[in-house]
Amino acid sequence: MTSNPKLVRENLKKSYNAIASDFSSTRNRAWPEFEYFAQFIQKGSKVLDLGCGNGRLYDSLKEYEIDYTGVDFSEELIALAKQKYHQQDFVIQDMTKLDLNKQFEVIISIAAFHHIPTKRLRQKTLKLISEHLKDDGVLMLSVWNLWQWKYWKAHAEAWKNWALSFFRSDPRDLNIPFGIEKVPRYYHAFMPYELRGLLKKSGFRVEESRVSGFNTLFVCRKHMASTRSHPLYIDEKAIADSLGRSTAQGTTCNRVSS
Repeated sequence: MTSNPKLVRENLKKSYNAIASDFSSTRNRAWPEFEYFAQFIQKGSKVLDLGCGNGRLYDSLKEYEIDYTGVDFSEELIALAKQKYHQQDFVIQDMTKLDLNKQFEVIISIAAFHHIPTKRLRQKTLKLISEHLKDDGVLMLSVWNLWQWKYWKAHAEAWKNWALSFFRSDPRDLNIPFGIEKVPRYYHAFMPYELRGLLKKSGFRVEESRVSGFNTLFVCRKHMASTRSHPLYIDEKAIADSLGRSTAQGTTCNRVSS
């Protein structure tokens, strides 16, 4: 597996375009976290489904009369989404280069963030997500729980590659192929503390998190002081000088109410 993040994303896109039809047929019903995430949706909210695939999440949210936008980098999956949900807005775009020129009250990313290689690119992507989220908006994120016994072969191969690279690769970067033809797909095996740290560093307050048998879930709220566009924004140094850094970091966040 290449260590070049650009090539990783390009190869992943090729893989999902190649398996789009078969993959979509395995994604035709709601996962349990859809219902869990739905409790944080307000009626009429602007919602971005990031890494939307065939758009199936919309079925679980349409009762809230949301203003829905779905984004995915796979042209073939977006074509399937448009075919089924032709009245909704779908955009072909890589989430690591997100540029929609609008903001949302809610951004949801189901089982997509684990496809982003390198810590730097993950941080960049979270910054882009934050820019597309309104102040005090909610980010709901899920990644696969890849610390299950069924993935032991992928972990063994990753550790082998780590050793062969003279410890330059990340031993938590896995290849999990799809289907009979074993089409390769890059995944990063997140530890919960690792993803929590990335979210906090990117200006999100983690309100709820849980690890199920299959997925790790996070519900976050955008820290209002994490953007200069908010009227309450004050230069971080000025806050630190006048109030103390610890106070500055904990003042303007509200909790998610369920």
